[in-house]
Amino acid sequence: MRALIQGVLIVGAIASTLHAQETGEPREQIGVVLGKPIYRDQIDGKSLHALMLRPVLEKYRQAHQDEIKPTEEEIATAIEYFREQHEERLQEREPELRRRLEAVQDELARSDLSRDERKELGREKDRLERDLRPPGRSFALFILDNWKFQRHLYDHYGGGRILWQQAGIEAFDAMHNWLEDQEAKGEFKIADPKLRQKFYHYWTRDHGAFLTSDEERIRNEFLAPGWAAEPGTN
Repeated sequence: MRALIQGVLIVGAIASTLHAQETGEPREQIGVVLGKPIYRDQIDGKSLHALMLRPVLEKYRQAHQDEIKPTEEEIATAIEYFREQHEERLQEREPELRRRLEAVQDELARSDLSRDERKELGREKDRLERDLRPPGRSFALFILDNWKFQRHLYDHYGGGRILWQQAGIEAFDAMHNWLEDQEAKGEFKIADPKLRQKFYHYWTRDHGAFLTSDEERIRNEFLAPGWAAEPGTN
């Protein structure tokens, strides 16, 4: 560990020296992540979360992959659930979608189409085929991978409120608790108080109706979703 720390310090010193030679000014270190110094100029074009959170998150997920990685049973259950849901939603729309797809395919068979017309028809064909095709393994893996990690945080870091996001439901309060725990353990440190406040702003600002503490909604939509192989458990 001592050798690793010394190595990090040497690399940081070299980077600071090069920066000083180029600009005439030393680099300003604003934090540390996994023993690696982070400098203010690194923030340009990159968010604090990308610099500070992503490495810690990846390390934690790797350490707990046996608990988080979806099982084949979970994947199979999710695929079947999403297939059934897709078929139910498609019942009324399928005839029209197939008619339109056939018409687009006939149009694409013409030889007098311009390049732009062919391109636009190709995009429509892709959209129609996606609408008709049930979600498969990749979609199930995407949903399960996020859900199992969020469930892990929820179960191990105090539960609390959940937040609806495009990528799925977040264990909002648990994630906040996990971050503070990782910071307390020295996995990352933000020396600048203003930057630290900015880093945690996501977990302190108002998210409106997307954030809830409703126990029934949390149970039905997060803890025991219909596509989970074993509702209510990890």
